[in-house]
Order: sequence, then structure tokens, then C-alpha cells
Amino acid sequence: ELTVAEYEILKLLVDKKGSVLTRDYIAENVSVMRWESSERSIDVVVSRLRKKLGDNPKTPEFIKSVKGAGYKFVG
Repeated sequence: ELTVAEYEILKLLVDKKGSVLTRDYIAENVSVMRWESSERSIDVVVSRLRKKLGDNPKTPEFIKSVKGAGYKFVG
């Protein structure tokens, strides 16, 4: 089961598969995150989402971190 924030971030990443999404872009396009717009809160949600997907951040199959930029869906 996913939280609303996890679901919305996953949907956004999948819809923009292969594109790097900045934390600002994610915050602006995920309704729940508009109220929690710190970069850290997005990182926490992505971390929980990875855990639920069984995705290892060191060798991601689904969500890749792009240093200094944001995240992209690669799965």
C-alpha cells in the first residue's frame, strides 16, 4: 500500500519516465507535497517509496537519483 504522496510521486515519475524531475518540479506537481515543500520531505517520501518497491538506491531498478538535479524513473 502506498500513501497519497508516494502514489502521486510514483505516478509523476512514471508519466515522465526517463526525464529528470527536480525536487521543485515534484513539489509543484504533487498536491500533498505543496504543503510540505522542503527538499528533505521529498527525499523521505522517495526513500519510503523505494523501500516499498524493493529498489536499492545504490543500484536502482526503478527510481534513480540524479546528483544535484532530482530523480528519474528508469524501470
